[in-house]
Parts: sequence; structure tokens; C-alpha cells
Amino acid sequence: MTSTSVDQPLDVSTMDPSEGIDLDFSVVKSRESVPDQKPYLGLLTKMEFGKAKSGHGKCAVEITVTEPEFYTDRVITQEFSTQPQALYRLFGLLVACGEDPEKLKEGNFKIIPTSYLGMALVVVSQNNTYEEVETSRIRRVKHASTWEESSWDPSAEEASPAADEAEDEATF
Repeated sequence: MTSTSVDQPLDVSTMDPSEGIDLDFSVVKSRESVPDQKPYLGLLTKMEFGKAKSGHGKCAVEITVTEPEFYTDRVITQEFSTQPQALYRLFGLLVACGEDPEKLKEGNFKIIPTSYLGMALVVVSQNNTYEEVETSRIRRVKHASTWEESSWDPSAEEASPAADEAEDEATF
């Protein structure tokens, strides 16, 4: 039987389908969405620059939820464009990570993705559905110090349908 781990790519050229394959699924993160338009405390677990399908630059970000506890390990993602007209979103992420906005605006700013990994952030989610799969995306991101004022108790909301109705009435 063939065996693989996270750090080793699977060599499909040597696979014998009749033998089966062992995969380590313990590393799979939950792709369940989180409730929409709510704040979550999380850690920046991925920040990678690359090329979008359009050919322009992008920055793929992943935040893994740490609070509220009920949603721990769920993932909120976003791809930020590096096009000049869309840089305000990446700018907001860097400010939330503690970068000085004035320094960012001085001109070229070198971003070293590994220096941001593990940073705590508050993120407000926005859920999108594509091909019947709902995913949580980053709507807003703030510095972790704002968590106490942003936090909410999901168990209190789930226990109170009236709270949901009141919230729905305030939605525009």
C-alpha cells in the first residue's frame, strides 16, 4: 500500500490502484461556513502571493477561527487583488496586522508573508455560495485588540429566535 504525508507529494507514477492508498486526513481543516456577518477571532494561517486566473497578482489569505469556541478551526478565506484599484483591501489587512498606515503609503512596501503568519485578527465573515457550496469569506478585518468589543455568544443567539428576528429587521 502507498503511504503519504502532508510534506511529501504523492507519486502517482508508482501507484498500483489494486493496492489502495493510505492518506492522512487528520490535517483536513473544516470547510463548514460560519454564520454570516459575525465577528470571529482567528489566526492568520496562510498568506501567499501568486497569479490570479486573470493573469494579475493576488494574495491568498486564510484565517483559522479560534473564537467563539464553537467555531474553532473553521476557515475564512479571501483572495486579495494586487491591482492598484483594489489595494485598499490588502492595505486594510496589513493595518489590522499592525502595520503603520503612513509607512504603507510612503511608496513601495515589501511584504514578507511569513512575518504575518500566526497573527491574531478579528474578521467579519461574508458567506458566498458557488455550485451549492457555501464558503466564508473575509468581509472586514480588524486588529485583535478589538475582539472584546466585537465578541458575541453564539449559544445565546441560537437559543433565542427573537434575537434572530430582531437582527433580520435591522438588515438593509
